[in-house]
Amino acid sequence: MNEKYPTVHVDPVIITKDYRVVLALRAKGIEGGGKWHLPGGQVLYGDIILDALKRPTLRKTGLKIDFYYDSEKESLVNAYSNPKRDRRGHFVALVFLCKLVGGDLKPGENIQDVKFFSKQELKNLDIGWDHREMIEDAFKKLSI
Repeated sequence: MNEKYPTVHVDPVIITKDYRVVLALRAKGIEGGGKWHLPGGQVLYGDIILDALKRPTLRKTGLKIDFYYDSEKESLVNAYSNPKRDRRGHFVALVFLCKLVGGDLKPGENIQDVKFFSKQELKNLDIGWDHREMIEDAFKKLSI
């Protein structure tokens, strides 16, 4: 049997106390380079979702995060499964509201820059893939 399966990604919409969002600018020369993205990554075999969120966020941004609400279920924004949402392949993305709990903001692996953006600043930003939709859905969940 030679079946293919989608890859599962998790993306944190990290919301600060003043409702800014953390985005990472992917380095030029890699897929999605030169655009701002949520600092997510692949769920590895044996991962629990929170670990899968924490690992790439720390590696890409220097920040430590946790779920925004008390549980994974409450913090879930949505699942994004369109097979054409990412040119690299079929990636199912699970998006979660997250909060900062520590760390120092600094660009990491394959990241050119990392910043906090207000809802207003996001309007004119070049955001990759369907991450703008994910952020908008997170704001709707927060009713802001």
